Amino acid sequence: DPGVSVTDADLAAAAEGAAQVEARNAAARKDALELAAAHGFGPQEAEAFARAVTRKVPGQGPAAGDAAAAAGTGEEEDDEDGDEREDVVVDIPGLGHKRISIRTSAIEEKAAACQQLSTYASELKAHFFPYVQETASVLGPLVSFAYSEEVRVHAAAGLPVLAEVSELACQVGAPGASGEVTRGAVQYAATQILEQVKEEPDIQTLCSLLESLSALVELSGRYPAAEALRLPDPVLDGATEAIRAVLAESFERRREAAEEEEGNPGPGEEEGEEPGEVDDEEASLLATCVECVGQLLKAYGSPYLPRVQAQLVPFFQPLLDARAPATDRTSAVCLLDDIIEHCGDQGASAPFLEPALSVLASCAQSPDSALRQAAVYGLGAAAEHGGAALTPERAREAVAVLQAVVAAPGSREGDSETATDNAVSALGKFLLHRPEAAPAEQVVPAWLAYLPVEGDRLEACAVHEQLCALAEGRSADLLGSGGQRLPEVARALAAVVAREGLSTAETRARAARLLAAMAREAQ
Repeated sequence: DPGVSVTDADLAAAAEGAAQVEARNAAARKDALELAAAHGFGPQEAEAFARAVTRKVPGQGPAAGDAAAAAGTGEEEDDEDGDEREDVVVDIPGLGHKRISIRTSAIEEKAAACQQLSTYASELKAHFFPYVQETASVLGPLVSFAYSEEVRVHAAAGLPVLAEVSELACQVGAPGASGEVTRGAVQYAATQILEQVKEEPDIQTLCSLLESLSALVELSGRYPAAEALRLPDPVLDGATEAIRAVLAESFERRREAAEEEEGNPGPGEEEGEEPGEVDDEEASLLATCVECVGQLLKAYGSPYLPRVQAQLVPFFQPLLDARAPATDRTSAVCLLDDIIEHCGDQGASAPFLEPALSVLASCAQSPDSALRQAAVYGLGAAAEHGGAALTPERAREAVAVLQAVVAAPGSREGDSETATDNAVSALGKFLLHRPEAAPAEQVVPAWLAYLPVEGDRLEACAVHEQLCALAEGRSADLLGSGGQRLPEVARALAAVVAREGLSTAETRARAARLLAAMAREAQ
């Protein structure tokens, strides 16, 4: 512009600014490549991620947002670049089935960009906060992107991550972060996910959406002091209703499939299916619903239970019948477990406990290892959280069932091991919380002989912590009369110290201190 005078100082400042931008981009590229390598990206993926991060103007957020938010759906007619296209039929809510021509590269880029944004936010944590609002405005609408399940899945998965970033930024006092901002991020994520749950036509994608909802709910358990992460009652009502609708539609599809099978017998039998066998996708959907409800019960406890009892329990009661498929019974038992474990305070779970104990005892004897595992876990939860509702007689019956599971032939072989590990953990809970129901001479020797637990890593950590707690309390039940079981206890503690992957660092340190104390006492 001839009307503007550019001085040497202006040119120098511009050059310095360009150098600073180049330096920041180089640093961002280095960080991006390291981040991509840590997540197992291949060379081409890593390079694409680095370009996505560095080509954005500094201060405006990672450039993956550009690809995710790029206008268009992949339907564009312009095919000058020779991109591969594919004719597909999609189910668009409100429009029904529609055949369209998709430019697959554009859709893949959009899905990859959503995933990259989520990964970047997850790794940078509070440092990503300046980009949360912009990223949410990109990912939110894509949760309902009609043309690709993959885009919907990655977009939904990213929203809980942004809510966590907002909370972490609030904790470190980042500029602009506040409880109100976190609360807005949580409610926006919940609204976008729940709206799509109501409309989602694809069962596998529906499972992923519910998993994203679970991840959002789980945040309030991970940061219990963060009130902003808790969902308000209207959103909890909406979540419960959405899950109820998913279950209703699933059971309706099952009914229709059963009627069709009755009218066309034969093909299922040829494939080796048992009559009434549940479709894998429907079984997975049921299990995912239970996991989501379990997270809600864990986060909101007894006050949430009336919603579950009124709207969701009726779907599960028929599944507890012995004639129901094992996969369905397992899901129903897992729901019972969650109610017992998370709603025991103030006796809220008491009305469920008495009938549940009979179901759990029966299922603990099932040949299906997954069902057996769920059942024995529930018996352990009853020992810890059942309170007065678990009568001495029923407690003794539960211990006898658990002993039978542990002592059964082949209990530590193949798929059975994880179920048996859970039974050992449940026995440990009786030893800690209801010792009067677990006669030491009958229970402790077999319990000690089983240690260390090796199959189920989570239960291994729990059982080895139980061992330390009993030993620290100088439990006569554990050590035996005159310390006769001291060698077995020492052996088990030594195994805990030696096996790093089977207990927490704190538990291993406790076990080491106990061994040192035993050695001093033996001198």
